Amino acid sequence: MFAVVNTGGRQHKVREGEYLVIDHRAGEVGDAIDLGPVLLIRDDEGTRVGDDAAAVKVTAHIVRQDRRDLPSEERPTPPMGKKLRIFKRRRRKNSRRVTGFRPVYTQVKITEIKG
Repeated sequence: MFAVVNTGGRQHKVREGEYLVIDHRAGEVGDAIDLGPVLLIRDDEGTRVGDDAAAVKVTAHIVRQDRRDLPSEERPTPPMGKKLRIFKRRRRKNSRRVTGFRPVYTQVKITEIKG
């Protein structure tokens, strides 16, 4: 059994017991969150899409999380992505700017696909 969920503007194929890295979601480690909406589900009954799949709930528990409220020396290392560089340039003006950031992710474990 698997489901396709839309979270953070991306679609993920999930199964029970799998670990998944998604965009940062609010919550503490161990909290249960619902992922959704469910776009497609494949199980013993067959494949369901649309309104039939929307009735399904996908529950996950947060395994790793960034803790911005703690001082940096006490904060566990968050799952962070590759540094993204943003380069802006204005033609014929000799104006350039390079900025960047490292996105923070949340790691979850899919515990239940119900519906």
